[in-house]
Amino acid sequence: MKFMTILADRDTVIQERNLALSEKNAALAEGDTAILQQDQAIFKWNSAMMEKDNALAALEYRGNSSVNSNSAPTYPLGCPVPRGTKHMHH
Repeated sequence: MKFMTILADRDTVIQERNLALSEKNAALAEGDTAILQQDQAIFKWNSAMMEKDNALAALEYRGNSSVNSNSAPTYPLGCPVPRGTKHMHH
């Protein structure tokens, strides 16, 4: 009789352990899902910031082109005036 009680207690403990492991695995899966959603949100935000930066750069370039259309040609930022070019005085 005592042996049967010990086996029953052991089975109960094993079931509780299995339930705890299942709950832990479910929580880990939810955490993984949350991290994936966060990564997707960050990717979308970064894409939106790149689009904004590109749009602002295009507007700035267009603005600079229209302002400088009656004067000397413009060169991209960081590019010096080509060698052999003479500066024109007005």
